[in-house]
Amino acid sequence: MPRLIAAALIGASLSISGVVFQAMFQNPLVSPNILGVASGAGFGAVLCILFSFGAFGISLGAFVGGVVAVSLAYLLGHFTNKTQS
Repeated sequence: MPRLIAAALIGASLSISGVVFQAMFQNPLVSPNILGVASGAGFGAVLCILFSFGAFGISLGAFVGGVVAVSLAYLLGHFTNKTQS
């Protein structure tokens, strides 16, 4: 039963994050790979592994790396948008 509940919560959180990405970037085809979430999370996890953090530290580093990657992608797109109205 705990695994079933965990699977349901993880699936719900992944679907919510997909909806948030689509709403934030106003693009129905946006994906975590395009935004750099996977690369940022991998980089954060590798840094934590190199500094010998535990399992919780590696998970936290991956989360922070993913958030930083999406934030940089959003800010870069926001500040370099040179469309004329």
